[in-house]
Amino acid sequence: MTVMTTYRHRALQVAVWMGVLCCISIWSWGQTEAASTAWKKQSKLILDGKRVTVYWPDGDTFRLLRGPNQRRSPAARLVGYNTLENYGPVHKWGTWTAQELFHVGNQASKVARSKAWHCFTKPGSGGYGRILASCPKLAETLIAKGLAHVFSMGASGDPKLLKIQKIAIQRKRGIWAKGVPPYIVTSIHSASAYRRRAYNRVLSTSTGGSLMYRHGDSYNTCGWVCLRGSCMLYVPHRQRYGANKASCLIVKSPKAKPKARPAARVKAKSAKSSKAHPAARVKAKSVKSSKARPAPRLRTKPTSRPTTKP
Repeated sequence: MTVMTTYRHRALQVAVWMGVLCCISIWSWGQTEAASTAWKKQSKLILDGKRVTVYWPDGDTFRLLRGPNQRRSPAARLVGYNTLENYGPVHKWGTWTAQELFHVGNQASKVARSKAWHCFTKPGSGGYGRILASCPKLAETLIAKGLAHVFSMGASGDPKLLKIQKIAIQRKRGIWAKGVPPYIVTSIHSASAYRRRAYNRVLSTSTGGSLMYRHGDSYNTCGWVCLRGSCMLYVPHRQRYGANKASCLIVKSPKAKPKARPAARVKAKSAKSSKAHPAARVKAKSVKSSKARPAPRLRTKPTSRPTTKP
């Protein structure tokens, strides 16, 4: 009885240690994947005259990477403009589908990582524990490409950026290619998730100014909320990332455009198709053979002269 108890005790210890090792392996794999993703989104920029390494989660926010614990490094919210959310296809207006608009708007972070922009910090708070920063050339580039829109917490945005945005809208660049709503919904909140009255925020595409609406409405997860010409998908923050990510945030790969045929091949094919069909050849041959031929000459036997008897 004692031997059997000892055996079970040891087996239980082995099982516990195996479970611990398995959890550690899964955790380390997740950390490696997260580090790999973060590395792909890293770049350099000049912040207050110093060259620093940053991580771009989207086109209007970066996080300073320094020290062993990079998660606690400060994040900065850029002023003057706003990019579309990149945690999933949550925006739509005009004739855009949510998936199409997501792939277009997601190019903003690629532009942000493309070079070392000159930026500087500003006084104030960017919300959610972020500092404020300004990258003037990056703002102008993104707005000119139609990958961002002018944003201001006041009544109107920067006049210079508004002028650039007006040109991008006229030329139907980026997010303006399939329609220009009077307002863009930038954030929505459900009353069921707030102890106090919830609010939604929209931005004017003509002035860049923001409007905040207080409301008492409750939204369902993955439900569309439409305000003043544009719509946004409601997904609680806890269901935007990681294992609990909502199914409506699954991103589909964009359809590849069919490759155009080379002009030489098309020309050769048309020339080949212009040749006479075999049936046409047979018909032409029969027509040719049906032409009248000269009648064959008939050979006649020479007539013999009558002979006279002497």
